[in-house]
Formats: sequence, structure tokens, C-alpha cells
Amino acid sequence: MPETRLRATHHALILVIVAVAAYFGFTQNPISIEGGHPYDSEVYYAMAEQAAAGEPISALRPFAYRVALPFLAGTMFPDCIGFGFKLLNLLFSAAAAVVLYLFLRSRELAVNTALLLTLAFVCSFQSPFRFVPFIPAYADPPALFFMVLLLWLGQKVVRLDLRWSLAVSTLGVIGVLFREISICGLLVFVFAQCFRLRRAPPFLLVRSWRAVGLSALPLLAASACLALVHALVDGTGGYDYFEQMLAVISAHAAQPDIFPLAWLTSFGVIPLLLLFAWRSLLEFLAENQDIAMFLGGCVLLALFTGFHTDRIVFWSIPAVLLLFGVLLERHPLRNAPVWHKLAFYAPLLIVQALAWRVWLPIPDDPRAELFDPGAPPVLLFSAFGDVTLGHVYASTLPAASRLALLAQFALAALYFGIILYLAERRQTRKASA
Repeated sequence: MPETRLRATHHALILVIVAVAAYFGFTQNPISIEGGHPYDSEVYYAMAEQAAAGEPISALRPFAYRVALPFLAGTMFPDCIGFGFKLLNLLFSAAAAVVLYLFLRSRELAVNTALLLTLAFVCSFQSPFRFVPFIPAYADPPALFFMVLLLWLGQKVVRLDLRWSLAVSTLGVIGVLFREISICGLLVFVFAQCFRLRRAPPFLLVRSWRAVGLSALPLLAASACLALVHALVDGTGGYDYFEQMLAVISAHAAQPDIFPLAWLTSFGVIPLLLLFAWRSLLEFLAENQDIAMFLGGCVLLALFTGFHTDRIVFWSIPAVLLLFGVLLERHPLRNAPVWHKLAFYAPLLIVQALAWRVWLPIPDDPRAELFDPGAPPVLLFSAFGDVTLGHVYASTLPAASRLALLAQFALAALYFGIILYLAERRQTRKASA
């Protein structure tokens, strides 16, 4: 394709990304209960009100320790705190999208592929571009930004010197002030700088003891910051991390179908497609072990750290989109005839649009029945009809509805698996001819 046409395509995709993000912002109504600040956001909003009044922050654990965003919203926008949360979170969302594109490009994906995957990030049902207009006061967008930024820097920083160590220390400290999960991105950065995996012992081989020393500084700084925040902020309530973990493990053991379905409600059929290309993707992960570590960490977080599994699973979106991009660029389908590609991509777009409800806003929860919504009227890769917020999450759907959705995704996966298999067979026959 000529360079001028490529640039025009790139610019068109960027405009589409901006237009879709704007569409979600203008079509999504805020949630109607608790003044638009229910659930966790009630705590964040109260913290911002304390900051606006110049009072010391005191709130329920663990939300109390995520002080940065409520402090900024309260001090910068004391007379319109809700608007402050919305503006700041949308700015962090836009920054996360830009850094996600840079991260995907750093792993040698083509520009068009990286832009299309960034568009998928914007369209995802869990995307902050969709959730911020619905519930503005929550701390996920800045934390997601810092995690993706640290993943990108893990690839970009070839030689960790003192200047980079101090810069990453600063990012780590700021990130954990927004949300403690940001330290996961820092851990992956440190791993990328210090180690590489071996298939034969030793499984961990230190690249450079100098890098280990310089990497210790960001970890120490972020850890010290977390300890200081826990000491200075008045966290109330009986929340305990270990008790929460045991309760989540018990819940997943009692309802094991929630965990696999949460990946499908968050990413559509994409996780199942990745299973069909497991050999080539394992080779990619062997070459990019920091991504393997990040993805494994996200799986553990989703299994052990929270009852709202869908939202926790979404943290893995940089790795999931990257692996999907690798599949698209390396699979023999890339060289298949046009009709074969249409047989794959057209149904894929339909399934993803249904799974993500891309043309519909996030449904309201007017009766505050998030954890007991009942069965949805229609299930077609997601819930449709007269539905509420609880109908669109695996973690709050009734058991029968979860099993029905899993069956639908399994049938879709079977179809896509056949298409991918035929593309592989065609390439094999062509190579042997």
C-alpha cells in the first residue's frame, strides 16, 4: 500500500477512535442512584468532599488509601467535584489509550493493528471511556494508565541507569497514591529489567546485578509510600486483605463458572481465539516473559482479590490485546483469500459488538439490585431487553444465565476454530505443493 494511503488509513482510524469515545461520552447517562455515586464511588466522593473542605481524609479501607484522585478532584474542583472526577478520569483514559498504542507498537505490531486494538480498548464494555460517564468517581483509569505506562517503559528502557531509576521511582510513588494495584506494573518493569526465564535450570537468570540494585529503588520508594499512606490516612472498617482473599476463593470454588465467563464478558470471544493459537503465542510469551508474568499476575488477582471478577479481569487488557494482535499478524489467516477472511472477521465483529453491547449504554441500576438482578429477558453473548447493571456482569448473573452464555461462546469458538484450522490446512497444502 502506498505511503500516502497508509497515512490516510492511520488518520482515519484515529478519527474513528476519537469519534467512538465521544459517542460513548454523549450517549451514556449517569447512574440514577445515590446521586450518581453509588457502591465504591460513594467512598471516593466523600473523600473528595473532605479534601475540598480541608479536612483530613478518613474513609473505609482499602479505598481510604487511594488518596490521589479524590484529593485532586476535591482541591481542584471544590464546587463541582463530580465534574472534577469525570474530567480527570477521562484525561487519564485518553492518556492510557495513547500509551497502550505505544506499548503495542513497542512489541512490533503494525500501526494499523495497534490502532485497531486501541479502538477495541475504547469499545470494550469495561472501558473507562464507557464507565466514567456512568460513574465518574472511581480510581481505575489513573491506575490503568500507570500500569500500561510501566509495561511500555519495561520494553523501552534498554539500559536502566540512575536517571531512569529515579524517574520510575517517581512514577511508582505517584501510581500507588492513585491505587495500590499500580505496584503490579512496577513489579513487571523490575522483572523486565533484571531477569529472563530459562527453559532449563536456572529458571531465573539475573541479567545484571547493577540493574537489580537500580530496580530496588523504585520498589523501595513505592513500598515506603504505601506504608506511609497506611500510617497517615485514617482507614476505618474491618476490611482485611487476607480475609477478603479467603472469601473470594470460597466464592469462586462455589461458583466456578464465574471466572471463565468473566473473561468473555470483558473481552468477548477473543480469549477463546487465543487458545487456538496457543503454540505460537507460547513462543511469543517465551520471548516476552514480562508479558507472561503480567498476564499470570492478572489471573491471580482475578482469582483471589475481589468479588467483582469482571472488573479485575479487565486489568489484563494490555496483554490480551497484544496477544490477539500477535495472532492476527502471525496466523496463516493473514494470507488467506478474501472470502476466507470475511468468514472470520465479519462474524467476529458481530459477536464482539453483541458481547460488548457497543451501540447501547451501560444499563442503569434503579432499584439497587446489582447483586440480585434476576434472569435477563434475552441472552445473546450478553444480556438484552429490560436489563439492569447486574445483568451484564458474570459475577452478578444467575447461574443458569452464566451457563447459557458459556454455551453460546463455546459454539462461537467452535465456528472460529474451524475457520482458523482451515486457514492452517490451506497454508500446509500450499507449502507442500
